[in-house]
Amino acid sequence: MKCIYPTIPPVSPRSDRPKWSVMIPTYNGTKYLEQTLKSVLAQDPGSEQMQIEVVDDCSTEGDPELLVKEIGQGRISFFQQPQNLGLIGSWNSCIQRASGEWIHILHQDDIVLPGFYQRLESAMSSEAGAAFSRFLFMDEDGHWQRLEEIERPTCGILEHWLEKIATTQRIQFPAMVVKRSVYEALGGFCSEAYYASDWEMWKRIAAHYPIWYEPQTLACYRIHSASETSR
Repeated sequence: MKCIYPTIPPVSPRSDRPKWSVMIPTYNGTKYLEQTLKSVLAQDPGSEQMQIEVVDDCSTEGDPELLVKEIGQGRISFFQQPQNLGLIGSWNSCIQRASGEWIHILHQDDIVLPGFYQRLESAMSSEAGAAFSRFLFMDEDGHWQRLEEIERPTCGILEHWLEKIATTQRIQFPAMVVKRSVYEALGGFCSEAYYASDWEMWKRIAAHYPIWYEPQTLACYRIHSASETSR
């Protein structure tokens, strides 16, 4: 498989650039979106520190824009693609639209737990190119099912991480944040890898940058029959 990495151009230099860009890709799924948005807003440090945007991939069901207006009350921006880009195209569009120093792609059915952004800010003062927290799996009703294995007992840079992530997918999207400059240097997600494109990205980043780990459980990945992964 030969991967083509989409170019991620840098953002225009600006003094008021936020620390965070929380980018929420959506497609035909408003069932859990309210919970997702509220989990971010509950720890919102303000618009100067955090960009929050829902990026809809031309949904044909539901009305994500209306929900964003009702929940966000002007705090959350909404963008709809002019044409459907598909799962990976939508992820890359999220990165390209992000203006923050660090990017968090949070899917429409996942959530972050209190303290997620505050705890992962510790990575910003390190040499890490990406950071992730311990996370858990939950079902469609929000019941916790399984806690992911802990990688180290204290927060900090992971040792021998490339060897681990190269053999097993050990990260789920809601737990992972990446420096925008890393995407700019390495390119976006590889569409040729399709459902393994996130794993390919985490391996690519680990091959070039240190990875920061937070052992507190701060993100939830939802498993349900209507998810893209299930399909």
